[in-house]
Amino acid sequence: MKELWKTTIVIWSDWDPNSTTLVGLASEAEKGDAYCAYTHSELVDIDSIPTDPHWDNTEFFDRGKE
Repeated sequence: MKELWKTTIVIWSDWDPNSTTLVGLASEAEKGDAYCAYTHSELVDIDSIPTDPHWDNTEFFDRGKE
């Protein structure tokens, strides 16, 4: 059975986070210029992934199967 990890992160900032990258946003939270209020990781069975509200039907995980 194949599984994927799903991680949910909530970061609060007093500036528009669209002005930076995901790495930049995480860095700001690590430095204290933004606040990471919540993180949660869970192992998800691959068969239930299509029903996840955050799944976007990406082909990212199918690479290399050709």
